[in-house]
Amino acid sequence: MERKDRIEAFLNAPASVTYHHAYAYAGGLLEHSLNVANNAVAMLRLNEPAMPRLMQETCFVAGLLHDIGKTYTYDSKGKPNAAWKLCSHDAFTLEACAYGLAYLDQHEPDIAMTLRHIWTCASPGARYGQPAAMTLARYIRDADGQSAMTDNQQRAFRSKSQWGFSRIGQNVFWRPETPMLQAQ
Repeated sequence: MERKDRIEAFLNAPASVTYHHAYAYAGGLLEHSLNVANNAVAMLRLNEPAMPRLMQETCFVAGLLHDIGKTYTYDSKGKPNAAWKLCSHDAFTLEACAYGLAYLDQHEPDIAMTLRHIWTCASPGARYGQPAAMTLARYIRDADGQSAMTDNQQRAFRSKSQWGFSRIGQNVFWRPETPMLQAQ
């Protein structure tokens, strides 16, 4: 986060191009990242209230930076660049955090490994990655999905003139022309 271009991208980038926290406003990535961090810590505190503070802080950092690789796939104005088309943002997360992880390797190696695991473990249906080996990884994954779904739901019902999930992407949710709805 010490590089000005990374900070600008983190503050201006959407969380996605067409799915959640998208182009409608600058700062979608930051909003989504804060949602994930806060919700993951809330899940941790609810389910594991005796978890040490250091692990709660690790959970927050993991959530806050889980999509930091997206700063490599958008320019400082939040527009997709060549890396967006050529590489997965997940591949850039460890690169973006390399200096911090190197520092942690020297001072808190277990935390460094925990963050690496959280950011690289496989989610359901993923082609690569080790299965989640700790609850922190699950909390981040679940908070990530919850943040995306919440934003989609809020956008779907924001406008009174054309409300509903049919407004969010094609073939993602039901559409009025589906046979089931025509039969009713």
